[in-house]
Amino acid sequence: MRPLPESDRSFSPPTAQQVRTILDRYPPRPPSKLIAWLPIIALAVALYAAIMVTNNWAAILPWLTVAAVFIALGIQVYKARNLETQLTQAQELAMLREHIPALRRAWRLLPSLATLPPLHHRTVAIIAYCLDQINAYDAALVAYDYLSDQASTHDPVSLQLRVQRAILLLATDRLTDADDALRQLRSRIEPLTHTSIAASYHLASLVQQVRTNHWQDVVDHDTAKLIDTMRPLGIDAGYAYALIALSHHMIGPPHDPAAQQNASLWWSRATLLLPINKLVARFDELSLLLPNAHPVHTSTPPHHAEGTP
Repeated sequence: MRPLPESDRSFSPPTAQQVRTILDRYPPRPPSKLIAWLPIIALAVALYAAIMVTNNWAAILPWLTVAAVFIALGIQVYKARNLETQLTQAQELAMLREHIPALRRAWRLLPSLATLPPLHHRTVAIIAYCLDQINAYDAALVAYDYLSDQASTHDPVSLQLRVQRAILLLATDRLTDADDALRQLRSRIEPLTHTSIAASYHLASLVQQVRTNHWQDVVDHDTAKLIDTMRPLGIDAGYAYALIALSHHMIGPPHDPAAQQNASLWWSRATLLLPINKLVARFDELSLLLPNAHPVHTSTPPHHAEGTP
């Protein structure tokens, strides 16, 4: 498999087939039961040998063996903690929106985490998220599908993954598949009010309404309730606000002051949270707002090369 290049300028995200290949090659597997039982077996053998062996020097050997086993186990624990530290650093990079460095680190860590299933799943989640954020949608879908298959259907994490998958389906114009996914999730999302999962689901619904040209449905949302619903998303609520701005822009004639004022208001809310290049890279139809927009952010933040091939 082609390794990820070092330079961001020459960075090319892994393809869907590459993601599928690495996930198939390094699946999570539980640690060997023999390794888990080895300390107990070694202790039992040492006790038996200590009882049966009468030579003083020979009696020391079993205990040396036990010490060696525990030293080996200590080294394994140290390596596992080191890997977890590196994974946490990758997660922090992703949270800071340094998606390419986070993707590189997670990609390189994945083969070493095959025997640590919880860390393995966290790593795949980082890979999926970063691929999503740099618009490598087909590759991200492979990772999200893998995580959804691995997670319990009743696990809240599984719901979040399925919502993100639905948003990706909408982003790639697979509207029928996305509609089916959202309908299946609706009854399970409704009890989760004021959570990030519910907020993500409502964002997905907004994306669906925009992609199907249901501008009026978006505009008819209660403003105060919508802002409260989207609050758990943090700065990603800017995507929702930008889609609402677009909807106001689309339903009003070009010279309708009220519609354009509403569009400008929601667009300013969106750009207070996210830079314009990020918004447009995620939803290219938002470029319709650029000629009349008054953005807060006008430059691309350093090292945020989301659009870099």
